[in-house]
This record gives sequence, C-alpha cells and structure tokens, in this order.
Amino acid sequence: CLFLWERASLNSQYAVPSYPDIPGLETFSGKVIHSHEYRHPEDFKGQTVVLFGAGPSGRDIGVDLHTFVDKIYLSHHIPNLDALLPDNLRQVPDIKSIDKGRVVFTDGQSVEADVLMLCTGYLYDFPFLTPECEVVVDRKRISPLYKHILHTKHTSLSFIGVVWTISPFQLLACQVRFAMAALDGTMILPSRTDMDADTQRDYEYRRDELKYPHHYAHKMDHLQWEYNKELLRLANVVDDEGATLPLFKELYDATIRLRTEDLVNYKKRIIEISDDWTSWQAL
Repeated sequence: CLFLWERASLNSQYAVPSYPDIPGLETFSGKVIHSHEYRHPEDFKGQTVVLFGAGPSGRDIGVDLHTFVDKIYLSHHIPNLDALLPDNLRQVPDIKSIDKGRVVFTDGQSVEADVLMLCTGYLYDFPFLTPECEVVVDRKRISPLYKHILHTKHTSLSFIGVVWTISPFQLLACQVRFAMAALDGTMILPSRTDMDADTQRDYEYRRDELKYPHHYAHKMDHLQWEYNKELLRLANVVDDEGATLPLFKELYDATIRLRTEDLVNYKKRIIEISDDWTSWQAL
C-alpha cells in the first residue's frame, strides 16, 4: 500500500509552480519570480511589484509587501476585492502582455515594474510513479480517484490531500480514516465500475451544476462539510476526533468573512473557543 501525502514538500500540489503564457514575458527587463520562491518582503524594498493572481498567495503576499515596497499592482480577473486594502495596493485587470519593463493590462493601461510575481498556483506532480500505476493528471484533475482518494484499480494506492480550498486538518483526518478503512477491511469497496461511475457523477455535478471549470475537479470549499461526513459514514467509523463538529464550518466561514472585510488585519484577530467546542468568539 502507498499513501501519498499531498502536503509534503516534495510530493505536493504546492511544489511544482504553474507558469502562465504571457506574450512578451521573456522580454521583461525586471525580475520574474513565482510566489513559490517568495520568502522575505524586505527583499523588495522600494520597488514596484506586479502580483499576477489574487488567490490566497497574491492577497497575502500583497499584505506582507505593502510596508516595504513603493507600489503594488494586484492583477486578476475576479471581481474587485471589496476589503480594506493597503494604501499602496491597486487592483488592475489581467495582464495582456509584457513590453520590456512595462506590464500591459487588458484594459489598455500599463505600468513600469521592477518585479513581476506570478501568483498562479501549482501543478500536481508524481515523478516517482511508474506508468504501471496508471495515474492520469489532466489539467489539475487526477484520475481515477474514488472520493478524491483511492485509485479505483489499485485500491491500496491512496492520495491524501489533493483537494483544495479546505479546512485542512479536519478534512485530511477524515481522508486518512477512509483510506485506512479500505486497507483493513472495515469498509467494503464498491466494484471498480461503480467507483468510476461515482467519480464521473461527481465531476459532472461540478461541471454542469456548479459550473466549475475542468481544473476545479478537486476543489471543495462549501462541499467539504458533507464530504467529510460521507467519508466517515462510508468508512464505518465514528467521529470520535470531532472532525465534523459544526464549529469548524463556523470558523471557516468567519475567517472568509473577516478576510473579505479587512485583508490587512484579519490574521491578527484572536479566536476564543469554548471548552466544550460548541461556541467561539472573535476578539
């Protein structure tokens, strides 16, 4: 059997950067880095930085940089962030092209920049798996995985943590117990045909009902709470570790709300949880 822990430093969906195809990128006269390489905000002191991508990395790095850099341009295609932002951070559209030191955006405006930081995510990568393992990675979808975990043919091969936009500790605990139940016989798995059909239904629901693009095949977000419960139910195990306590969903939703309201300071908030883990308050 083999467990693949996707939060490990070398075997990870956060180890191999994804680089976008930007016309003229090779002509950029400044420094181009991926957010994967970012370490210290003082390294960019006094510079003008374009952050390409407004996911968690782009937003958090923007906050981290703002007291050191001159200007930050946060380039993205999502609705503008309606939050308290640093005074020197400006939201701009997607990047259209690069012309030496100038970054051109899709609305026609352009800026001179010292640094272009690509906050554009990562690729799944399993270089140690041989072709005999029959694992297919197609634009951020790994197949064939039952419940995003078990290889439907080689069922002793488990992928823990390929899902994303999650509250990780609770979800990973449920995934591990599910995989262990498959290994020790606590859970009797459906046939391979039925597991593949279930996997396809999940994919089609995301595509057709949720209107998710193909590369959101393993995105969870609001789906994670029922998913956790389903894993434990299928595994025939009791949630004696409290992974599915309602408190965790409340805290997850509250964190998103606090981040939306005040991107600069939300990480400084202190959460106080009751001794019986039934209630909480943000201080």
